Parts: sequence; structure tokens; C-alpha cells
Amino acid sequence: MRDLPDAGSLVNLARQALDALPALSPAAQREEVALIARCLAIAERELAFGTAAFADCRMMLAALYGAEWQEELLARLAADIAAGAFDRPGSRRDALHRLLWRITVQKLGESNPEYLACNGPG
Repeated sequence: MRDLPDAGSLVNLARQALDALPALSPAAQREEVALIARCLAIAERELAFGTAAFADCRMMLAALYGAEWQEELLARLAADIAAGAFDRPGSRRDALHRLLWRITVQKLGESNPEYLACNGPG
């Protein structure tokens, strides 16, 4: 359920940015170092949360469909949202809102925990 770039891609981006540092002006170097720090911090948090980070989201998604968790459920969910399957008020739409909010909070916890610290999970 994580967005791209994932931790590995962020670490690779940081490496590439480090390689480019000598060719940059001092001002550009400061910006690149800040970017590198952000990339590594996000990757570190993602790795710290590990695969269990979205366990409750996977359970919520599986429950929404009355099925066992499978990666394909994400594609099914996206298709159902696009098709309007959750447009009518009711328990399924409420369950979808809870699921999407939980995914959002988890992603913010990894990518921008300062936002959550200042604003709370809502």
C-alpha cells in the first residue's frame, strides 16, 4: 500500500544526489543535502515500520470484500471506487472512508510525521 518511491528507491536517489554534490554550487549543495536528508529519513521510517505497518489496512480491506488479503484487492478497490460502487451512503461507504483515512494516516506517519504531530490524525 506504500506509494512510490519506496525506501530502496529513496536510498538510490540519495546516493545519486550525493554523487552529484561536487558539481553543484554551495547553494545547490545545501538544497541537495536537505533532499538527501528527507529521502533517508522517509526510508528509515518506512523500514522501521516494516511490513506490519499496513497490516490493519490490509485486514480492513479484506473485511470490506469479505475475503482474505490479496494484493489484487487494491486494484479491485480502485476499480470499484472509479465505478461508483461506494457512492451511496451506508456501511460499505463508511468502511471505505475508515480504510482510506487509515491508509492516509499511516502514509503520513512515514512520509511527514511532523504534519501529524502538529495536526493530529484527525
